[in-house]
Amino acid sequence: YYGRDISMIYYEMMGVEKRNQKISNALNNLFNLIEDEKLEVAKTEYKKLSGLIGEDDPVILNAKTQLEYLEEAINEKNNKD
Repeated sequence: YYGRDISMIYYEMMGVEKRNQKISNALNNLFNLIEDEKLEVAKTEYKKLSGLIGEDDPVILNAKTQLEYLEEAINEKNNKD
């Protein structure tokens, strides 16, 4: 274990889950909403989750990026119609 990051020891060697099941399920739901292009519902879920786990969480940052991309794509599509 010498020289290893504590999170690596917890997660990879001791089998500790990174997140509790409720948060994991909520994050999966958020990404499913984004994939299904349900922008407004996804934004609402994003706000709830970012309040719970923080806006600087890597997964939340990923979701924010995907939401911004989706919103831009939808706006461009609507402007072409």
